[in-house]
Amino acid sequence: MSRPYKYLGIAGALLLPAGAVALTIPNLFSNGDVLTASALNENFAAIEGELNQLRTDVTALQAALDAKASGDDITQLNSAVSSLQSSLNQKASTASVTALQTDVATLSSSALTDCSLHWTDCAPTDVACFATCPAGKFAIAGSCHAAGGKFLNSDFPNPPGAWPTSGESFTKFDRTHCRGTAAGDILSSFVVCCAEGI
Repeated sequence: MSRPYKYLGIAGALLLPAGAVALTIPNLFSNGDVLTASALNENFAAIEGELNQLRTDVTALQAALDAKASGDDITQLNSAVSSLQSSLNQKASTASVTALQTDVATLSSSALTDCSLHWTDCAPTDVACFATCPAGKFAIAGSCHAAGGKFLNSDFPNPPGAWPTSGESFTKFDRTHCRGTAAGDILSSFVVCCAEGI
């Protein structure tokens, strides 16, 4: 692919379709709420559906750019990108746009395939508990299930044997780390794992 088309592909990938603005997480939790597998599965399914839609949109935009050869066609596509981006910025909150743009920017350089949900039941003697992805997959999202009346001390994606650093590639994370205040606080740990495609 020539350099101009590559840059236009990246610009097109930053587009957020109307469906992205309407993303609704079905279950919202507050401190002290009991998390259930079914509620978490519904949330993960909503996120996975949005990611799949974004990947489809990115692929379609890239294919459209690759198929267009004339300067007029490229100009029209750039105009459409600018117009839709302006419309989106008026309809969505800055935080939502930024979060989804980050996801789309990541997807523009690598696709996610073969996504699946994994969880680990934590031992009663554990203070920390990990849900780990199978070999060749990476942690995209995760969560923890605390015992009734207990609270999480920390919950974050974790590279093997290290603390996470902001801005690192998702390919460095293979697990979700859940830590309570005392042994038995954490009942289970959940992680959404995906393989990296081209």
